[in-house]
This record gives sequence, C-alpha cells and structure tokens, in this order.
Amino acid sequence: MTGLACHRRRSVVLVLLAGALLAFPAWSAAEKLTAVVQAPPFAYAGRDLLLDGSRSTAGAGVTYRWACAARQEAEAFAITNETPVVHVVAAKPGHYGFTLTVGRGGETVRGSANLTMLDDPAHGTPDYDGTAKVCYKQATNVLGGVCNLPLYLFKPQGWTARDRRGVVLLFHGGGWGGGTADRFLQEAGYYASRGLIGMTAEYRVGSRQGTGPGECVADAKSAVRYLRRHAAELGVDSQRIAVGGESAGGHMAAAVATLPAYNDAADDLAVSCVPNALLLYYPFAMETTAGNRRDDLSPLHFVGPRTPPTLYIVGDQDGIGRAEWGVEWRARMARAGNTNCTLLIMAGAHHPSGNHDIMKGCDYFITRQTDLFLAAQGFLEGQPTVSEAIGRPVTTVDPAETTRNKGRKP
Repeated sequence: MTGLACHRRRSVVLVLLAGALLAFPAWSAAEKLTAVVQAPPFAYAGRDLLLDGSRSTAGAGVTYRWACAARQEAEAFAITNETPVVHVVAAKPGHYGFTLTVGRGGETVRGSANLTMLDDPAHGTPDYDGTAKVCYKQATNVLGGVCNLPLYLFKPQGWTARDRRGVVLLFHGGGWGGGTADRFLQEAGYYASRGLIGMTAEYRVGSRQGTGPGECVADAKSAVRYLRRHAAELGVDSQRIAVGGESAGGHMAAAVATLPAYNDAADDLAVSCVPNALLLYYPFAMETTAGNRRDDLSPLHFVGPRTPPTLYIVGDQDGIGRAEWGVEWRARMARAGNTNCTLLIMAGAHHPSGNHDIMKGCDYFITRQTDLFLAAQGFLEGQPTVSEAIGRPVTTVDPAETTRNKGRKP
C-alpha cells in the first residue's frame, strides 16, 4: 500500500505540473518581445501623422505606451492612445523623438523613431510691427515644398526709393537648425534710427525645412545678391552693404564674404554676394563645419586680401565660437596685406543664449562697437545713440593673451 500510495502521489504531481505547463502562455518561450516604430523622417507640423507600431509583438496581455520628446524649437506633447498605431499632430515645427514601450507581464522593450516636423509652406511667413517684408527667394524644403524666404526691413525716417542708403543685414543664430528673424529686430530698428536700412532675414534651417549648413549659406548669398539687384527700388547703396550675424549666423556672414562654393543654382553669379563690411559676433564653425567636417564650408580657410573690412567680437570663455578663430582671422587678413580688421575679445564672456537686449551688457557693447565700426567705414556719421549699458560693464582682453592661451578649455 505504501508503495502504491507513493506512486499515486507522484502521478498527481506529474499531472499538476503538466497542467501548469499547458496553462502557461505559449509566447513566453516562443516569441521574443519586440517594439518597432515606422514613421517618415519628415512631415509637416499641423498635419495628421501616423505612427505605426503594428510590427511590434501583439497578442493577449501585451500593452503599448507612447511618449514624445522634443528639441530644437519643438514642443513635446502627451500621446494618450495605448494602441500599436496612433495618429498625432505636432503643432510646432522642430525635431521630435517618439518612443513606443511594449510590455508583457513584467517585461518591457522600447522602439523609437526620430522625426522632423517641418514648417508648412502653406502657413506663410510672420509679420513684424514696423517692418516692410519682401521675399528675396523661393526655395524648397526637404519634402520639395516651396517656401518664401523674407527680408524684414526697417526704413529710416524720410526714406524714399530714390535714396541710396547703407544697409545692415543680420542673420540670426541657432546652429543652422533653429532660430528666427525676430532675434535682430531690435538691432535693425536701431540702425534705421541712425539713417541706415536695418534688415534681418529668414533662411532655411534644419528644424523647419530639413536642410543643412550648405543651404543656409546659399540663402545668405541669395539675400545679398537680391539687395544688389533691387538696390534702385529699395533705396539701397549697393556699395554700402554690411552683413553680419551671431553664432551660426556669423558663420553665414563670413561664408558669404569668402566661400567660392554654395551658390544657389538660380542665382545670377555675375552679381556679387560679397558685402562691403562684415560684422561677426561670436561666429560658430569658422574652421570646420560641425557634423560634416568639410573644409569648403570653413570661412577661415578663405580669408585673403579681398576679405571685407571686418568687425569681429567674441568672448574669451566662448567654447562654441572660439576666440582663437578671431585671432587667426585677423592674422590671416594681415598676412594678406589686409589690415582692416577690428578684433574685440570680451573678458569673461561665454557663448550667449536666451533673451537679448541691446540696452544691456554684451549686447549693448556689441551694438555700440558696431556703430563706431560702421562710422569708420563710411556707413554713417556721428556718435552712437544707443543708451548707456544697464548692468555689468564689458571689458576686453588683449588678443595676444588669447594667442598665448590658444587651445585651453574655456
């Protein structure tokens, strides 16, 4: 009996184990958990976009959770649908990252897709109070859409089309991927108050048109050529065009003046894009272009005897628009017999970001020094009228000190 009872107990245990194995879902051993997201790399902001995770693991007990992250002018938003396929609408252009988390039991895996939501050309371009807007170019984005690129003009008091006014054209920064023309509205308005035509421009950028540095430079060259071709109707003196910008915009201004390549195929190359003066504010990538390392996008390599008179302003602690590039720019001009370069290195100044105000700190210093430089080049007369700086006074360092400290980390 004892042996028979023991055999029966073993049989019961075996039957129970077999039942447990049959009850356990087959996918636990047979199917690996996966999360796959399919989406186009580019789409238009404001339009419906399908995020397809249907190639991910499916079946009973599988859960799906979507999330959105944003950078470069984009704005993250919540995705509430917990299904493998969702429709989303991004209100603002920019770079987005979408993540799908697939779960089953206590296990999770993630799939992701990076997308750029472009500015929809159908939406047009913004208007700014006090400016006249002219389209200097029609260009295509990465999806083939045609977008208008505007110049925003502040005209001086008493301006007429018969005038021959000097121009200050400024390009905003943003790493060729973001930024907007309104960055320099305050400065453009100031130069108009000094008798010039102050201008700021939109150009194609990565977060809105899906383009790169080459297109930025081509657009900047097109803008200068537009000014020269339309000088008579704009009341512009075609021999008094100063071009400048900050960070990536400074790189573009320097590129317009020096680079032989990156001309738009639709431009009339008989019209010079080389400005009569350069205003370089902590320009970025003067020696090599971040991301592609192409020397033909490096303005510093093309400095020579015909480089326009240059005002170069940078901070000695700037790790992005490095001060030694300014030292080398001036040195290369000098070696070519071109001595018209004013280099100002601000002590303790980093690469700026955030809000700007020409009545404060470094922005006041830059605006005042630009005014003095333009007067020396015959663009305007009299003393600067920008108000005294509010806040920390700006001091400069000897460029020779920057040369001795070349290569140090800021």
